[in-house]
Amino acid sequence: MNLSCRVAAVFLFAVSALAFAESTLTKATDLQADAAAARKAGVPMLVLYSLPGCPYCEAIRRSHLTPLAAEVPPKAIIRQIDLQSVAALRGFDGKPTTHAEFVRARGIKFAPVVSFFGSDGQPIGESLVGTMLPDFYGAYLADALSNATAKVRSSPAPQR
Repeated sequence: MNLSCRVAAVFLFAVSALAFAESTLTKATDLQADAAAARKAGVPMLVLYSLPGCPYCEAIRRSHLTPLAAEVPPKAIIRQIDLQSVAALRGFDGKPTTHAEFVRARGIKFAPVVSFFGSDGQPIGESLVGTMLPDFYGAYLADALSNATAKVRSSPAPQR
């Protein structure tokens, strides 16, 4: 095999490996700080409840949430919470918990679920559960985000 064929083979292998790698979102570690950032930016918080290896979670992450997270200025503060993870998490109330405990307290039993929160940590709007109709998921997400943004912008600033 000549050098150009080897280079092409390595390139194709690398591209195919990237295509199958999971895309990433910022994992939640401090929801209280994230809520403060959302308040400062005047945007809602969006949380993806996910499971590692979940193809439906990955489809939503890759096609919709990763591009949304890259927008400047941000339309939402986006975080990911893994249903079964024991990773440390500071809740909206500032108390320590884990991803799994946070999920259990909210009654989330499967993934993917996308939920919207105001800067006070309270849910705003309906969560998007599952992938719904995949061809229309982008429209469902855009509509839910628009509604959440309108609620955030029309609510008074929280008292400290």
